[in-house]
Amino acid sequence: AADETPRSTLPSGRMSLSESSHVIRPLIVCLLAGSSMLAAQSEAPPTVAEWRADLQLLAREFPARHPGPFLNITRAQWDSAVTSLDRRLPTLDQDQTLVAFFQLVALPGDAHTTVQPKPARPLHYFPTELSSFEDGLFIRRADSAHAALVGARVVQFGNASADEAMSRVATIVPHENDWWVRAWGPFWLTTAEMFHGLGLTEDPDRLRLVVESGGRLDTVFV
Repeated sequence: AADETPRSTLPSGRMSLSESSHVIRPLIVCLLAGSSMLAAQSEAPPTVAEWRADLQLLAREFPARHPGPFLNITRAQWDSAVTSLDRRLPTLDQDQTLVAFFQLVALPGDAHTTVQPKPARPLHYFPTELSSFEDGLFIRRADSAHAALVGARVVQFGNASADEAMSRVATIVPHENDWWVRAWGPFWLTTAEMFHGLGLTEDPDRLRLVVESGGRLDTVFV
C-alpha cells in the first residue's frame, strides 16, 4: 500500500480535549457545535492501556461536549458500546482497534461527528479512487500502473462482494442517510488500515479486486 497524505480531509479541530491523550493523537473528533482535537499519537504502536485511556476520554467527553449526543441512540446504548469495546481491546490488533473507534464515533448517527486521521501517524492508501453509483462501485481514477482499471465495475472487494464491502464500511461512516455512505465509503475502502480492520482481507498490503469491464471478469491486485 502506498504511504501518502490523503487526497481529501475532513474539517480540522479547534479545541483541545486533552494534552495527555495517548492513542487517538492523530485523530480529530469534530462535534456538531465545534471541534475537539485529541493530542498526537506516538510513533510506537499504541498499547492496550493507551487505547483504553483514550476510550475513557472519548466516552467521557463526547456526551459532555456534544449538544445533542443522544438524539438517535440512548445513553444506555452508548455506554454499552463503550463497555463492549473496552472488553474487546486486548483481543484486537491495531487496525481492528482503529476501526472499532471509528464505529463508536459513528454510532450516534451524526454526520458532523467524525474521526479524522492526522499526518503525525498517516494511514496508507491504495492508488485507486472508487465511486459509488446507482449501478455499482466503480474505479474512477488510478495511478499510471493501474490506469487500465479506470471505468471498471468492482464485483468483489477483498473477500467480500462489493455490496457487502459497502455495508461493512457504512459502520465506520457517521451518517444520517445513505448518501453520506456513498460519498465517504469508497474513500475508506481504499485505506489499507480500514480495509484490513473491517475484515475484508488478511493481507493489508495488497488490495484484491474482481472487476468487470466490457463483459469480462478479471481478478487484479493493487
